[in-house]
Amino acid sequence: MINKVTARIKNAKPRIVLGLIMSMTMATALSFVITLSYTGFSPNFLSIWMQQLVVSLTVGPPIALTILPFAMKLVGKIVRESR
Repeated sequence: MINKVTARIKNAKPRIVLGLIMSMTMATALSFVITLSYTGFSPNFLSIWMQQLVVSLTVGPPIALTILPFAMKLVGKIVRESR
Protein backbone atom coordinates (compact mmCIF):
# COMPACT_ATOMS: atom_id res chain seq x y z
CA MET A 1 0.00 0.00 0.00
CA ILE A 2 2.73 2.47 0.96
CA ASN A 3 4.76 1.63 -2.15
CA LYS A 4 1.78 2.42 -4.40
CA VAL A 5 1.25 5.77 -2.70
CA THR A 6 4.96 6.61 -2.92
CA ALA A 7 5.03 5.68 -6.61
CA ARG A 8 1.93 7.76 -7.28
CA ILE A 9 3.47 10.80 -5.60
CA LYS A 10 6.74 10.38 -7.51
CA ASN A 11 4.81 10.13 -10.80
CA ALA A 12 2.80 13.27 -9.98
CA LYS A 13 5.79 15.52 -9.28
CA PRO A 14 6.79 16.12 -12.94
CA ARG A 15 3.17 16.93 -13.83
CA ILE A 16 2.85 19.39 -10.97
CA VAL A 17 6.14 21.08 -11.85
CA LEU A 18 5.14 21.25 -15.53
CA GLY A 19 1.78 22.76 -14.60
CA LEU A 20 3.42 25.36 -12.38
CA ILE A 21 6.02 26.34 -14.96
CA MET A 22 3.48 26.59 -17.77
CA SER A 23 0.93 28.54 -15.73
CA MET A 24 3.51 30.97 -14.36
CA THR A 25 4.94 31.55 -17.83
CA MET A 26 1.49 32.14 -19.30
CA ALA A 27 0.47 34.43 -16.42
CA THR A 28 3.62 36.51 -16.88
CA ALA A 29 3.30 36.78 -20.65
CA LEU A 30 -0.43 37.49 -20.67
CA SER A 31 -0.29 40.06 -17.88
CA PHE A 32 2.49 41.85 -19.77
CA VAL A 33 0.64 41.87 -23.10
CA ILE A 34 -2.72 42.84 -21.63
CA THR A 35 -1.23 45.60 -19.49
CA LEU A 36 0.71 46.87 -22.48
CA SER A 37 -2.40 46.87 -24.68
CA TYR A 38 -4.37 48.88 -22.11
CA THR A 39 -1.73 51.37 -20.97
CA GLY A 40 0.95 51.42 -23.66
CA PHE A 41 4.48 52.14 -22.49
CA SER A 42 3.38 54.77 -19.97
CA PRO A 43 5.75 56.09 -17.30
CA ASN A 44 4.13 53.90 -14.65
CA PHE A 45 3.85 50.79 -16.87
CA LEU A 46 6.18 48.72 -14.69
CA SER A 47 4.18 49.49 -11.55
CA ILE A 48 0.86 48.62 -13.19
CA TRP A 49 2.29 45.45 -14.72
CA MET A 50 3.69 44.25 -11.38
CA GLN A 51 0.27 44.72 -9.77
CA GLN A 52 -1.38 42.72 -12.54
CA LEU A 53 1.34 40.09 -12.40
CA VAL A 54 0.70 39.50 -8.70
CA VAL A 55 -2.99 38.96 -9.44
CA SER A 56 -2.20 36.65 -12.38
CA LEU A 57 0.27 34.56 -10.39
CA THR A 58 -2.19 34.31 -7.51
CA VAL A 59 -5.03 33.06 -9.71
CA GLY A 60 -3.31 31.21 -12.57
CA PRO A 61 -1.30 28.38 -10.96
CA PRO A 62 -4.09 27.10 -8.68
CA ILE A 63 -6.49 27.00 -11.61
CA ALA A 64 -3.92 25.24 -13.79
CA LEU A 65 -3.21 22.63 -11.12
CA THR A 66 -6.94 22.06 -10.65
CA ILE A 67 -7.55 21.58 -14.37
CA LEU A 68 -4.38 19.54 -15.00
CA PRO A 69 -5.86 16.07 -14.26
CA PHE A 70 -8.85 16.70 -16.51
CA ALA A 71 -6.63 18.05 -19.28
CA MET A 72 -4.36 15.00 -19.05
CA LYS A 73 -7.38 12.68 -19.40
CA LEU A 74 -8.70 14.67 -22.35
CA VAL A 75 -5.33 14.61 -24.09
CA GLY A 76 -5.13 10.85 -23.50
CA LYS A 77 -8.52 10.35 -25.11
CA ILE A 78 -7.69 12.58 -28.08
CA VAL A 79 -4.38 10.87 -28.68
CA ARG A 80 -5.93 7.40 -28.43
CA GLU A 81 -8.76 8.35 -30.82
CA SER A 82 -6.35 9.73 -33.43
CA ARG A 83 -4.44 6.45 -33.72
